[in-house]
Amino acid sequence: MAVLLCSADTAAGQASLIVKSGPSAYGTPRAVPTGRGPLLVVQCPGGRLYVAVSVSDEVLVLDPDGAGRGRVRVGWAPGAIAVSPDGRSAVVCERGAGSAAVLDLSALVGTGGVQVADRVVLGSAHVQPRAVAL
Repeated sequence: MAVLLCSADTAAGQASLIVKSGPSAYGTPRAVPTGRGPLLVVQCPGGRLYVAVSVSDEVLVLDPDGAGRGRVRVGWAPGAIAVSPDGRSAVVCERGAGSAAVLDLSALVGTGGVQVADRVVLGSAHVQPRAVAL
């Protein structure tokens, strides 16, 4: 069974993807440029990866091999991401805006674009949501 290990390197502006295919066999790390400030990489059940990029206020969408599928602009300083069990939607904490964006991930299937379907204001700008679970 292959396992995909992911990490966000904020200083280098990249995500590192490593495939582990056996008990001791690690592949060569693959660096995927993300732009400045990647904070978190989340993988959904279908294998697609979502990277919160805080400096550019967007979520980068990647295939498991690191190929870019698109970017979606979200609110100020995205941090935590939670993907629904069916992989059709996600919630992104917008730390700088005190809100959370609800993404319609099913749009990726036909159009290649993810849309912000809804936004929930969690309080004033002093509220900085840092975690989310679905």
